[in-house]
Amino acid sequence: MITIIGEAFDPLGHSWNLRKVDTAELRSRQEGPIPLTLDHTEIAGEVLTLTRIKRGAVYAIAVAFDECDPLLAVDEPIYFSPGTDTRARDGGDGRVIELALCLRTARVAARPVELHAGDIRSSSDRGRWALRGIADQIVPRAAEELRCRPRDAPIQITDLEQQKWLERENERRTTYISEPLNLTPEQATRVPPQARSGWQPGMIEWSNHRGQVLRVS
Repeated sequence: MITIIGEAFDPLGHSWNLRKVDTAELRSRQEGPIPLTLDHTEIAGEVLTLTRIKRGAVYAIAVAFDECDPLLAVDEPIYFSPGTDTRARDGGDGRVIELALCLRTARVAARPVELHAGDIRSSSDRGRWALRGIADQIVPRAAEELRCRPRDAPIQITDLEQQKWLERENERRTTYISEPLNLTPEQATRVPPQARSGWQPGMIEWSNHRGQVLRVS
């Protein structure tokens, strides 16, 4: 089995069946399975995840059947070529219907895909890959998403920058709450609930902003 990682949509979108598709107008929820094909003909595998990165490009991770292993020896660049459908003539509400591997693409300044022997869903396979750049950022998060997602669930186009922000926030909150507080009982009653051990998002919390007296009767 092969795992393929690469840019499926550049920030400018692409044309398919005489329709222009903008990446911002792709549905955030894509019904699966989305087939991976060879030159838009023979089915070769399945698309597993879609991730929007900074500046709007959308990266895909797919797996190909064992019969596609010879692709690892191809010494030419291989590209993703997406096939889409829309409900609106202006390209709105875009749906990804397939993702093809091809040696030639009409996309401007397209980036070649990365091919790695093994399955992204296998931690032992991932441990053998030398990942850099965007691939190094999206693969661990995609693997966690696949671990938690039911097999027949739709594919959500995740936002890499939002994922990183949430991870930083969770780390900051965990670090802040876990710091020991040597307070007297009186001081402890003034500690905001969100700073106490065991607090979780959604529970009661106090505002960090200073209040203001509006009127005294």
